[in-house]
Amino acid sequence: MKTTGAKLLLCGLLLALLATASKTLARESAVCSLVPFGRLKRDSQPYFIGVAQFDTVLAGPGSTQSKLEEGHFGRGRDRPIYGQVVRVEKWGGNPPALNAVRGDTALVVPWDYGADCSTTPWGGHWVWLRAGDRMVFTPRLRDRPHWVKGYPTFDAFAPQFDAYPVRYEDPVFGRQARGLTVDQLFELFELLPSAEEIAKSAWAATDRAASWAKANPELATRYPARELGMTVSWEAGDSHARKVNSPLTGTYRFSLIYPNGTQRQFFVRTSDRPTGAWRIIRESQEERPAPEWRTFADGYQLKLWVAADERGLPQTPDWEKRYDHEIGIRELGDSTRDSTVWRAEFETSGLYLFKALKDAELDSLMSKHFEWFFARYESGTVAPDPGRFVRRANGQVSFEQLIQLADSTHIIMRGLRVSTTAIRDTVCYRQAC
Repeated sequence: MKTTGAKLLLCGLLLALLATASKTLARESAVCSLVPFGRLKRDSQPYFIGVAQFDTVLAGPGSTQSKLEEGHFGRGRDRPIYGQVVRVEKWGGNPPALNAVRGDTALVVPWDYGADCSTTPWGGHWVWLRAGDRMVFTPRLRDRPHWVKGYPTFDAFAPQFDAYPVRYEDPVFGRQARGLTVDQLFELFELLPSAEEIAKSAWAATDRAASWAKANPELATRYPARELGMTVSWEAGDSHARKVNSPLTGTYRFSLIYPNGTQRQFFVRTSDRPTGAWRIIRESQEERPAPEWRTFADGYQLKLWVAADERGLPQTPDWEKRYDHEIGIRELGDSTRDSTVWRAEFETSGLYLFKALKDAELDSLMSKHFEWFFARYESGTVAPDPGRFVRRANGQVSFEQLIQLADSTHIIMRGLRVSTTAIRDTVCYRQAC
C-alpha cells in the first residue's frame, strides 16, 4: 500500500505480511486482527447520535453466541446480560436501516472478544459508557424478535470502536486521539458508501465521501476519518479488482536460477479471476504516494498454487487446504507493436511462492534476501525490483523477476505460460459472485 512517512510505510508492510500470514495460520488456528475503526456501513444497519444514560435493562444475549474466555478487556462471566440505555438524538443510515428503527431510545449491549476474535461476555460494568456522554454509536442492530421492551437493541462487539469518542484503549494500537467531533463524524458517515454499494459500484460509490475529504483536507487527516478513508479505499479497490478480466491467468512453468547456477523447476496455476486489489508497498522515487484520503489501488492480485510438476496442481479450488501465494499485477500494461508489458510483483518476495516445497537451499537464499531487504528498509533505500509479465502478439505469456540477495548476488525467476487452465474462483465477495 502506498503511504506517507516511515511509520505508515512500516505499518503497511506489517499489515500486508500479517494478512499473508493470517491466510496460512487460519487453516491451522484462529487468528484475530481488528483495524482501528475500520468499519463499513451496511444497508441494513443504522447508526445514531445519542446520549448515554445511567439506566440499564436486562437484555439477554439475543442471538449472540459467546465463549466464557478471557477477552481483551477482562474475563467473561456467566451472569445475566444487560444493556445500557441511550437517548437517541438523531438516526442515520441508508433507507433500509432507517425504516427499521424509530423513537428516541435505544439499548446497547456491550461484548468483548477473545484472542481469536470470537465473542466473549462483557466482564465489566453494565454502565460501560459514562452517563451524559454524547456519542456516535455504530453497533450492530439485533433482529426485531430480540429487541427488549420494544426498544431498538444493539450489540457492541468492539467497545473501543462502537461508540465515539473512544473511551476504551485498543489492546493493540493503544488509545486513539480524539479527532473529529461527534457531528463531524456523523456527517462523514452519512456520506460514506455502504458495503453493498461498494460491491456494486466500486470506486464510483466513494465519490461523495471523497468530495467531503477534498473540501475538508484537515478534517480528513483526523481520527477516525483517515481510518475510514483507508477502509473504503481497500474495499473499493477489491471490488474493482474482482471485476477485472485478466489476460494473464493460466498455468505456468517456472524456474529459479540460483547464484551457483543450480536450476529448480516448478509449476504454478492461477485463479481464473482477480481476488483482490494490489497495493505497492515498496514505493520508488518515480511513484511517490499522494497524501489523499482516497487511495486508489495499483492493480489486482491473482491467487497462485505451486507443485513440483503439472500433475500435482489442483484442478478445483482447495481453499481449505491451501493456496500458496498471490502476485500483484498492474491493471494497465505498456503496449508496443508486438507485445504488452505489465509490472508485477510478489509481496514481499517471490521466494515465498516456493516455500511450501521444502527446499533447504532455497530457505537459505530466502534468509539472504530478507537480510538484503531489511538492511535497505532501515536505511530508507529500499526500491522496488519488480517483475514483469510480457504478452506477445501470438498469445505467448512470460514472466521474469530478479530476487536480490545480501551478498550482492541474485536469483533469477522465470515463468512461461503453458496453458490457459486456471482454477475457478468460487468464492462470493459481499453480493458480487
